[in-house]
Amino acid sequence: MFDNISIPGYLTLTEAEGKYGMKADTLKKRCQKREIVGAKKVGKTWFVPQLPGIDPGKTILENYPTLNFDVALSSNA
Repeated sequence: MFDNISIPGYLTLTEAEGKYGMKADTLKKRCQKREIVGAKKVGKTWFVPQLPGIDPGKTILENYPTLNFDVALSSNA
């Protein structure tokens, strides 16, 4: 019934696996644990938000050159 559904702005786990370089099973477990903000489940299919501008071939710092890890880590202390 939900086999060919798509949601604008979201990827299926299989699509996300190819785009973000993370296995679909790992993504599914993270969705089930509510670790992926904005993930939705329709029927048996999980959808994750599509992140614009992310290049899976680049590192986090290459994707986010203005990210300051020291500030982010100190705010979690």
